[in-house]
Amino acid sequence: MRVADLREGVRARADARRRYALRLLDSGSRPDDAIAAATASVELQSGEPPSTDLAWSHAVLARALLSADRPEPAWEHARTALRIARELHDGTPPAAGSVEYRNLNGVCADALITLAFCARMEGDPAGARERLARAASLAAASGDRVVELRTVWNRGVSFVEDGLLDAAAEELAEGARRAVGYGLTWGGYGLEFRVAQVRVAFQRGAWDEAARLAGEVDPALPLRVTGMLAVAGALVTVGRGDLDAAERLLTALRAEPPAHDQATLLQGVVGAESALWRGDPATAHERVGAALAVLRGEYPHHLGELALCALGAAAQADLAATARAGDRDDGVHRRAAAGLAAAAAATAEHGVPRGTAIGPEGRAWLDRAHAEAARAVGGADPTVWDAVVDGFAGHGDGYRAAAARWRRAAAYLERARGRRAGSGVPDHDDAGTADRRAAAADLASAADEATRLGARPLAAVVADLAVRAGAPARGSDAGTAGAVHGGGAPHAGPSPLTPREQAVLEQVAHGLTNRAIGEQLFISEKTVSVHLSRAMAKLGASGRAEAVSVAHSRGLLPPRPRRCLERKPCPLRSAGGTPGP
Repeated sequence: MRVADLREGVRARADARRRYALRLLDSGSRPDDAIAAATASVELQSGEPPSTDLAWSHAVLARALLSADRPEPAWEHARTALRIARELHDGTPPAAGSVEYRNLNGVCADALITLAFCARMEGDPAGARERLARAASLAAASGDRVVELRTVWNRGVSFVEDGLLDAAAEELAEGARRAVGYGLTWGGYGLEFRVAQVRVAFQRGAWDEAARLAGEVDPALPLRVTGMLAVAGALVTVGRGDLDAAERLLTALRAEPPAHDQATLLQGVVGAESALWRGDPATAHERVGAALAVLRGEYPHHLGELALCALGAAAQADLAATARAGDRDDGVHRRAAAGLAAAAAATAEHGVPRGTAIGPEGRAWLDRAHAEAARAVGGADPTVWDAVVDGFAGHGDGYRAAAARWRRAAAYLERARGRRAGSGVPDHDDAGTADRRAAAADLASAADEATRLGARPLAAVVADLAVRAGAPARGSDAGTAGAVHGGGAPHAGPSPLTPREQAVLEQVAHGLTNRAIGEQLFISEKTVSVHLSRAMAKLGASGRAEAVSVAHSRGLLPPRPRRCLERKPCPLRSAGGTPGP
């Protein structure tokens, strides 16, 4: 721009600012600077006769305003761009196929895409689809590759927002194919298409496809170019339990700040989920906070806050559970979780798209933020997870629906335990029978989905909860749990202990009291005492410590997880503090 100001005329100076604004918009950063540059481009031409350049400046300014969640002025400038283009066409119709003809078609298509977004914000999806269809026709006639790709991109995004993931996958694949054909594989929309393909494949449960797409990288390219694609692929890496690989990638990406808002969001989500599965909610909290700070510095109420706030609330819920297990005050964590849920609600109300409801994925994340805030309080209300399960399942994200089923199952079991404690009736004949059955159904469904995806961390915690609830672990999940939690020593022969007696003895080996064991296994303190007495009798032990020693020597108990040996309370065993995103 400085060179144009020194050497060129008004139109060249305006053109330089318009191109600079486009560059900023493509990078996904500094929307205020993009607005300033596009505004200057329009103002420089205010004394000039109407031209295609002026129409383009208005169209780019409309895009910039829309990116900053300012739909009213965006609408005005997009309509101005269309009006100027039509006046030029009607005044002196350009020859079909000429440069001017293609240019006018291009600016009209670009303006219509912006107007389609504005219509969607105003709650007019039919009008949005009609404008996108007209934009697609004009883009094809324009020969403008960027406008053409923007049209395909926005159709794909509209499918994602409506929860039509299969249609979105097809549209994004078509966009990626066109971008490759135009030599734009690793820049602008080309990279955006590839990242979106990975994210949609992950949500659809096509994890092998997502990993393949994320791995199709030219090794000659630097990480600053391919990093956003790599971190999108790390959603699968974390989901399948290769947390060391995910951490190595995050460390490499921290070498330079993310150049795109989606990169910031993905690094925050991947980093938080990796830390949560490691049983390190404090680090998850820090990573969420860092990502939120970056997004809020440029975008008020960025919709990515919904996922980040939900994961941050999950971290606070884990921290609160650990505090309660150690008889410490959990108030700071409860308040932090509530604050994150409130921030998610504010984003849903004020963020883009405004004037209409957020999409099914956004609603599911919002509902999860509220459910995690309720978990932080320590209540046992499984109904708070209903909307989370239904939301993610309805969106087509079976993995996150399965994770919500696991949390709901824990709430069912906790409520059943509370009912038993309050009624004083035997465990096998209590008012919580329906809750235990509902929990079993949720755990079975979650285990099936985790096994299908190869989601080892989720499979492990689902199997662990099933065992604690007194149900035998499903075959494949039991093996997965052993791999994650350390596995047991080989038995010298058939165990004399029932599954419940062995579960109680495992908790005794961790140093838990009968009351704490009851909370872990969702049974009464009296029932714990009965199971422990029977186990001691079968092992010929006179006390708790001797029973544990004999069981270890006979290979009846697994070794304690390394993390549990290093610190207390153990994150795998503290009440409600099972690691997980």
